[in-house]
Amino acid sequence: SSGYQQQSRQIDQYPGPLVDDESLIEVLGVTKITSEEVKHKLVTAAETEVKINSAREEFRPVATRGSILYFLIVEMSYVNAMYQTSIRQFLALFDDSMEKSDKSPITSKRISNIIDYLTYEVWKYQVRGLYEEHKFLYTLLLTLKICLQSNRIKPNEFMTFIKGGAALDLKAVAPKPKNNWISDMTWLNLVELSKIPQFSEILSQVSRNEKAWRQWYDSDAPEEGNIPDGYQNSLDIFKRTLLVRSWCPDRTLAQARKFVVDALGQRFADGVILDFHSMWGESDTDTPLICFLSMGSDPTAQIDTLAKKLKVDCKPVSMGQGQEIH
Repeated sequence: SSGYQQQSRQIDQYPGPLVDDESLIEVLGVTKITSEEVKHKLVTAAETEVKINSAREEFRPVATRGSILYFLIVEMSYVNAMYQTSIRQFLALFDDSMEKSDKSPITSKRISNIIDYLTYEVWKYQVRGLYEEHKFLYTLLLTLKICLQSNRIKPNEFMTFIKGGAALDLKAVAPKPKNNWISDMTWLNLVELSKIPQFSEILSQVSRNEKAWRQWYDSDAPEEGNIPDGYQNSLDIFKRTLLVRSWCPDRTLAQARKFVVDALGQRFADGVILDFHSMWGESDTDTPLICFLSMGSDPTAQIDTLAKKLKVDCKPVSMGQGQEIH
């Protein structure tokens, strides 16, 4: 702008015809060229911005999956206050997944690789730090949230799975058949289930075909048996899980494991073996490894073995009351 102002002053102050001042004409020529270059760069910058925004949108599914993973980790602190994971920890896992996942020149394949690697690594990292009783809870919630985001299951189906008929009043719903084998809670679960279109006729079907339903219900593993009234071949894995949850809450976990395997893969249903060597690779001078001891578990031998393998000097110190230094 200062160059432009200087040129304007030169033009205003020149006493004669402008064509007589060759230097001024040269400056104006350079200004025109510069103006064209700036205009071209602005156009290029706008095109580059469009390309960057387009590429960023292509990778949005990675950010979406990261969001699902992180906020579920945060929500696990409601289950137990000890389950605390900082955003810094999570971002380290996220960046690591971007770096270590399989590369591909095909953008969609690259995105799929990142999502698969990120999901498994974060799941494995989180499950490792949970009490045994909460590990499958986390895995199931992760599966449900991923399926919700992908529209594989609907919000009302999710709520039916979580709450069943707990919010219903037995006196305000259709009366159950006059028998003693269907509990009040089971009937309320079925009433809530009947609000899902695929199960809209289940109350009348149970009343009409009571013998077959009771035979299925009384079996040792209903989730493995043939469901009456054509449901055996018409239900996908999650709706089958909904039905089992409504009838047989005690068999829900067994069926839910099948749902996890179907949605995420067998490795998410298998246990995570504690690998001290890989944990060592995650640590540094500012990130120590901390093991919470419980009855019957003592990682001392594994730590000693790892120290010998890495040729690291390991000096145990007992800090309990009345303990002496080894």
